[in-house]
Amino acid sequence: MSLEDVLLFIIVPGLVAALIVSLMLGYGRRLGRGSKTLGWLVALAILAAPLLFLFAQEFGGAMSDGAAPVESASRDNTGGETKSFEYKVEPEGGSDARAKQPRKKRPSVRRTVRKRKRDGRIVTETTTVGETPPAAPVPNKVTTTATPKVAPFEVQVDDRFDTVDVLFGTDRNQVTTGKQLTFGANRAGKLTLGKSVVTIPKNHDRGIVERPWEISVIGITLYKQTEDPAKHFTKQKIGVLSEADFISSANVQLNKSSAYRGQAVIFVHGYNNDFDTALYRTAQMVYDMEFDGAPFLYSWPSAAGYSTYEYDQQSARQAIEHLTKFIEIVTQKTNAEKIHVVAHSMGNDVLLEALRELRFKFGPNHDYNISQVILAAPDVDRNVFERLARQITGISDGVTLYASANDKALRFSRTYAGGVARAGDVPEQGPLVLNGVDTIDVSATQQDFWGVNHNTYAEVSELIQDIKKLFLTGLRPPVSRTPVLESVPVASGTYWRFPAKP
Repeated sequence: MSLEDVLLFIIVPGLVAALIVSLMLGYGRRLGRGSKTLGWLVALAILAAPLLFLFAQEFGGAMSDGAAPVESASRDNTGGETKSFEYKVEPEGGSDARAKQPRKKRPSVRRTVRKRKRDGRIVTETTTVGETPPAAPVPNKVTTTATPKVAPFEVQVDDRFDTVDVLFGTDRNQVTTGKQLTFGANRAGKLTLGKSVVTIPKNHDRGIVERPWEISVIGITLYKQTEDPAKHFTKQKIGVLSEADFISSANVQLNKSSAYRGQAVIFVHGYNNDFDTALYRTAQMVYDMEFDGAPFLYSWPSAAGYSTYEYDQQSARQAIEHLTKFIEIVTQKTNAEKIHVVAHSMGNDVLLEALRELRFKFGPNHDYNISQVILAAPDVDRNVFERLARQITGISDGVTLYASANDKALRFSRTYAGGVARAGDVPEQGPLVLNGVDTIDVSATQQDFWGVNHNTYAEVSELIQDIKKLFLTGLRPPVSRTPVLESVPVASGTYWRFPAKP
């Protein structure tokens, strides 16, 4: 932690403590000696708490960050010219680069950049001398070939974190914060393809996306923890790819798969998600499932704000065309043999519409290569959901609906929609049960009184394991793969539910 962070940690609580002490002293005659003493104790507690926390953070960090030497390994099966995208890239996808191995025991870094013409193109060559300080992570080097046949990687291993390569599609606008590419809330009106390498700390807790915490007051950030790949999910690299390179990179990942041989998963996020949040959630989900196939994210332009529900609804709907094209690229142009699609919350609306478009385009007898469709906490009108579910019949081997009675986000959505239940609700009359859809009531898996309980599919171990088994085996009905589930017969069919926890 930097000196500025330490000072901020002391100054902010100090100001609060001073305010309390001044109030106690100012009203001392009225409040009596006991209240003045209490005021001093409260002030000391306010000062001591962040300092103790700071000490714990730094001491714990020293225990975990202690410098195991960084081991490097590289895999390169190209044999041809490559182009790279690095940790910090230009908005349109990065530049060609060639880097020498840094010499050890050098605290400084010197970079020389030269530009020259090759075959009519401007080629940038970068030479790096020296070594960054040991505390800084060594970024992975990711390369893709200029031809669509091979998309190799040069991987540098770091004992402090693992990495997950996520291929993405988005119709968000490109944004550069500092020199790192990301995507904003505005609608670009076109599909952009790319890839990001996400770091996951070795001490990661299943179901959690560890990110730097911050202190904010009325929208003003007073303090934000420094991002550290040894402790947090981070974007180590990100870049935009052509369709050919995107397909090539996907095929490389598919060829490396083992447990999930030839499998891919497409994740579509929900309301109130910015691009980075959706990216980290995708990486966390596949990491916790030990999914070694090819993970894909589609990120539509959510404004990522609690007051932007209406904007998000319209953004999701205008993204249908782009998501349809993205799914078509993954299912029809990559070498994936089995593709799963997972949508969450409002993302179910855009996904169901996109799947319907594909079915209308190719017909019921087309081989879509879609194995499982998972609809997690769908924020979709029940009647609309029923209609769309009927129209995508046959597009996949199976459809699974996760619903909950404890989902506070869907309660809000129901109120906003005039009291009409959402497809992910479990009202008093029970969950939605449809022919061809396996409905699972997950209410009992997460009953946090203070929590929103909206991300159970990715946060609760029982659901992570159920999805993992479904991807690996395809077993249906759900009780055949997760025997703990209880079968509940109703007039419209049968649904399953997790039993109440003791």
